[in-house]
Amino acid sequence: MAISPGGTPSEPSELSARHALLALLRDLTDGLADGMDSLDIAHTLFDGCLEHTPTHAAGILLVDAGGSLRVLAASNEEARSLELLELQSHEGPSLDAFRAGRIVSARDLPAETVRWPRLARAAAALGIREVHSLPLRLRDRTIGALNLFLEDGGRLDDEDLLLAEILASAAALGILTRRRIREGAELAEQLQSALDSRVVIEQAKGILAVRADVDLSRSFDLLRRQARHERRPLRDVALDVVARYT
Repeated sequence: MAISPGGTPSEPSELSARHALLALLRDLTDGLADGMDSLDIAHTLFDGCLEHTPTHAAGILLVDAGGSLRVLAASNEEARSLELLELQSHEGPSLDAFRAGRIVSARDLPAETVRWPRLARAAAALGIREVHSLPLRLRDRTIGALNLFLEDGGRLDDEDLLLAEILASAAALGILTRRRIREGAELAEQLQSALDSRVVIEQAKGILAVRADVDLSRSFDLLRRQARHERRPLRDVALDVVARYT
């Protein structure tokens, strides 16, 4: 049995809770090896927040390739409706947290009729009392925001918020790593495709040069003219030439 800092054996429940948190952090940051995508990471983050804090529901807004915030995921339909409302009304804690790069909280969300009027009314109708929005960021890069919603009677203390912040940072790391892996794979695939195309085009140039008794510059011009005439990729026209004469 493990010994606590005070020198006494740790309770089994303490050990199991600690193990669960460590496993959660591992899954958020290292789950990429198992093929987790951004949506998987989001739901793993939700599971951690719902299990280890008094959070009732959660949602994530994430920046897309064009730089716009989109709803990535929500733990239930209530959270999804509130996330969508933030985007539609251009108001809400997750938008503020994303822009400022810091936690934005409201202990009495229905009372925030000046700051977020539409969201405040919708939250009141759904029985949501408290909200905390945490930026998903790594160093100086913010890629979205995590919203934690609590019903009447629920409350996040400072320790809960610290835990949620740690989990959100781990999720941001996982999502960014996934993006970089995907971007790297796409770049490598594009480069290989370009190299393969160049080989085929060079083969076709050589074939046309011999058959038309022209130099390589002229044969390449013939390929390009044919591609433009047929409105087809140059690589496809080159493939036809190679297939026809070899």
